[in-house]
Amino acid sequence: TNEENIKDGLQERNKQKKRKMRESTFEKQDMDVYLCIDGEWRNEDECDDIRKIKRYARRSQDPREGHEPILELYWSRNRTSYAIDRRCHDNSPTSHRCKLHNRITRMELRWISAQPELKTALKPAPFTKIWAGLSGMDGQTLKLTNDCDLLSSQIQLIHSQSDRPCKGGIVLIAGTGSIATAFQFDSSSILQSLGRIGGHGYLLGDHGSAYYKSYLSLIDVIIIIITHYYYYHNYYCSIISHRSYQPLQSINSTSSLINPILNHFKIDKLDDLMSTIYMNTNDQARKIAISSISRIVMEAAFNEKQQDKFALQILERTAIKLSELVYEMILIYNLNPEGLVLCLGGGMWSIYPGFKELVLGIMKNQFDVSWGWVSIVDLPDRIGAISLASSS
Repeated sequence: TNEENIKDGLQERNKQKKRKMRESTFEKQDMDVYLCIDGEWRNEDECDDIRKIKRYARRSQDPREGHEPILELYWSRNRTSYAIDRRCHDNSPTSHRCKLHNRITRMELRWISAQPELKTALKPAPFTKIWAGLSGMDGQTLKLTNDCDLLSSQIQLIHSQSDRPCKGGIVLIAGTGSIATAFQFDSSSILQSLGRIGGHGYLLGDHGSAYYKSYLSLIDVIIIIITHYYYYHNYYCSIISHRSYQPLQSINSTSSLINPILNHFKIDKLDDLMSTIYMNTNDQARKIAISSISRIVMEAAFNEKQQDKFALQILERTAIKLSELVYEMILIYNLNPEGLVLCLGGGMWSIYPGFKELVLGIMKNQFDVSWGWVSIVDLPDRIGAISLASSS
């Protein structure tokens, strides 16, 4: 209708106006732009302070008042805190305000997602400096790190506490993805990173990861389906004699994985497995849906009542890939594992200890690798904090 066209035209005009204002701010004007991040935990009782900040932001838009102009201000409410979450589900007056703020947050998110220009990064970054205020961080510098570096803190702890010489270690992460990083102490007993293998993402190869394990499971299940259909096709068409085949048992008796995988994808027939996987066009959602099968495989392989040999074979193939990852690192840097720490991180180690024993057994039997120390780290950030505190 004409009213809708007029409304759309006004919205588009406003978008173009805001886009030109940003271009004018970041490109045409000769001014310094600072990105300020407040990372402190914020509860619902501080909402009044935020409103004051917003009022101050509006007042200080004019630099003639003696203040730096605030160009944009976004408030990301902390809704992951247990305390706030609990308030949002009770009936106190505080909870009503919290629920209101959450609704406002959702409206703001919809408003942001409706403006594609906000998602486009400016290159190069227009900020002269970035000021980050993080709760509990009082230092002058902020270092960006990753889980491999945090896990290496366990190597430092063992080096400082052991009565045997520790020369370094290898961090092996096996979660949704997989990566191995080698570390070695220099002459000043400072732990240095030598290099890494893996961590390329599931498309280019996270061999030995939860996704890889789930991928193998799906491939083997699909092979079962194909074998099942070809058997009956050949049987009924009399292309080859069915007598040459062993009696085919029920397809569900091949592995206890079948029904849990069907339930996982919410399907009733194996025929629908491939189409269901490919119908999910969201790349991240499809990746998560596939990698989640890893837990099903673990449960079946380490079932104390009835161990699933089919699932155990998949775990063995996964363990071989992880062992190859580490062994390649040993060869490249000419390392002696008997003086090293094997530091294990990621979700595949903590739930079922049998998987660690499986990997260590393959490393020993197939690659003749024995470690000076083996350590599973469930909370790399905690270990990193302890190591930092002990070294300061």
